[in-house]
Amino acid sequence: GNFNVEITHTGKDELGVLALSFRKMQQSIKKLIEDLKENNRTLESKVIERTQEINHQKEMVEEKNREMRDSINYALRLQHALMPAFSNIKVQFDDAFLVFKPKDVISGDFYWMEKNGNELLLAVADCTGHGVPGALVSVVGANSLNRCIKEFKLTQPAAILDKLSE
Repeated sequence: GNFNVEITHTGKDELGVLALSFRKMQQSIKKLIEDLKENNRTLESKVIERTQEINHQKEMVEEKNREMRDSINYALRLQHALMPAFSNIKVQFDDAFLVFKPKDVISGDFYWMEKNGNELLLAVADCTGHGVPGALVSVVGANSLNRCIKEFKLTQPAAILDKLSE
């Protein structure tokens, strides 16, 4: 097992031939061990390099994820700013309640309320889609409702829906 011990017998007899064969095997094994050590160093170096690369990619993905979450959370604040405060609804309806549970952070569902003179217009809308696409549709829907009331001076639900559809 100790390949550093030199076998010195050099006779021409059976022991000498055996010693020569062992020396050749010993040299081959030493070379093989050095090759294995070099391969191991190369592999360890590659593992370190790849690990650094993966960690860099992980950091990039985490940063992009943070950026997207920040954007979506900001979009949520914008979406909530478009909807009336529940306290404003509660002033109009004593027994009002609100259940707003988006599937994702932001939603294609929205509620809308507008006081127009003595009339109170209230809408609860379910736009097609969830997440960012649905939220964009809800923004368009809320703005379109505002436009129907303020620009086109519509107050009848059927007329408002027709204009929204248009």
